[in-house]
Amino acid sequence: MSEKLVPYGLMALVVISPLPFGGNLPWAWAVYAIIAALLVIAYSIETARTRTAFPVPLSRIAVPAILVFGVAVWIILQAFPVLPATWANPLWAIVPEALEVPGRGTVSINPDETMEGLMRLLTYSGVFWLSLQLSRDRSTGERFVKVIGWAIAAYAAYGLLLWAFNSETILWYEKEAYQGDLTSTFVNRNSFATYVGMGCVILLILLMRWLTIEFADRQNMPWSKRFVHIVGSSRELVLYALPLLMVFCALLLTHSRAGFGATLVAMLLAFALWQSRQHRGFIAGMIGLAVLMVVIGYWIVVGGDALLARFADVNSSTEARMNVYIATMRAIGDYVWTGSGYGTFNDIFPMYRDESISAIGVWDKAHNTYLELLLGLGIPGAIALIAAVLWLVVLCAVGAFNRRRGRHMPLIAFAVSVLVGLHALVDFSLQMAGVAITYSALLGIGVAQSWSTRETS
Repeated sequence: MSEKLVPYGLMALVVISPLPFGGNLPWAWAVYAIIAALLVIAYSIETARTRTAFPVPLSRIAVPAILVFGVAVWIILQAFPVLPATWANPLWAIVPEALEVPGRGTVSINPDETMEGLMRLLTYSGVFWLSLQLSRDRSTGERFVKVIGWAIAAYAAYGLLLWAFNSETILWYEKEAYQGDLTSTFVNRNSFATYVGMGCVILLILLMRWLTIEFADRQNMPWSKRFVHIVGSSRELVLYALPLLMVFCALLLTHSRAGFGATLVAMLLAFALWQSRQHRGFIAGMIGLAVLMVVIGYWIVVGGDALLARFADVNSSTEARMNVYIATMRAIGDYVWTGSGYGTFNDIFPMYRDESISAIGVWDKAHNTYLELLLGLGIPGAIALIAAVLWLVVLCAVGAFNRRRGRHMPLIAFAVSVLVGLHALVDFSLQMAGVAITYSALLGIGVAQSWSTRETS
């Protein structure tokens, strides 16, 4: 019973994480943190009880583990008045002592927000760790990938159903923004675009893998018979092709420019990398690429009018964001080494907001995850956290090139990393729990399958 509890619990956590408004609610963060912590504890107890080693030893990911641990320690130090007074945020000097504000003398301008950010970081780390360990078994990893892909398709189908009935709601609440854009259970169209974009990558690679196996098993058949057999394989088409069509349609209807662009880059990269190893199927691959481009072009023309209009109107929003980036970089210049406190952009940014930024609206995110990390953690801390993730992504890239069996899993993780990494340059999708938890799980699966089972751990 306990052996099944953790895998099913992890799967359930990943699947439900986008349900309450993309997971972007304080109570949702707390619930996810508790569930992830309980699953990690349960898995550790079960491993100790059976006296078995972790399938993936810590030495395999020693460098990123040390970096993330160091960042976590630094975040704690930011939130408590344990460092020299000269390290404290200078804004504390203007707070009268009589107010007795909690956190006086800390590096962070808002210690509560910083600790809340640490909770989310540890939650994502826990999901990654469990996914890494459980997915060392190839069949488990494949099952996780398929479930995640189908879950994303289910959220896309729900969004498409709302769109078909012209329902401007999120669950049972009326939308307050992004009317006319498909957001499913998310509030922000860009975050949902990243989420369904991950589904596009997953389902495309699963579909290509199935087609590769089908062609390899029937390579002596004439092309016409192969085609008839594939078209007649209704089960696989329902499992992969139909969900892929749904998530791609949902992506278009989000009208997210960056989400669509990042997804398209990731899909083409995934296709090219997969095809690079299929020597015998080069012609078939080129035909497949042509079909893919025709389908994408068709859906853009038929259903992407609003998306194309937003691409044409790119200057209006780009100027505002560039001004926010410039203001954020000024703030980074004042907190180069210590940062203003992890997760405190909303607290510190108003002090740097000038007349170049419209007074209308609230900028509670930098719309660039990297800049926000640099401001919150300081340059050394931000570089450490980004380097830890990059190290894991490189492992997936190596696995995607070197592995034979199971290479689709590190390839999925690598392509999805490209997607979220590109989108993080212009938005904050990775700061949504539904996106971050799903990505953490996929990254864990990819790293777990990045080397052959014949190699010693």
